[in-house]
Amino acid sequence: MDYYNCAKCNEIFSGSSSVCECCTGCENIFCCKTCAELIEKDGEDTSCCICRDEHITDYMLLIYFLNKYNLSRKEAMDLCFEELKKERI
Repeated sequence: MDYYNCAKCNEIFSGSSSVCECCTGCENIFCCKTCAELIEKDGEDTSCCICRDEHITDYMLLIYFLNKYNLSRKEAMDLCFEELKKERI
């Protein structure tokens, strides 16, 4: 059985769940219709909140800030660990 994180609320849910909603445009997976905010046209899903730029996933946000501050993932992790060590002292 596969488990997924909702692209909007980050809730963990089973892939066999009947509440799983997928957007055909971006292929993001949501735990429910409320999170997906799918807009239908002629009875077919046309877009979700991510496709319409109404929501951004944590991964998309991470990539944005890594690029904006010209950091590699390793550099960002090192900075994070450095800050965590300061908090423990």
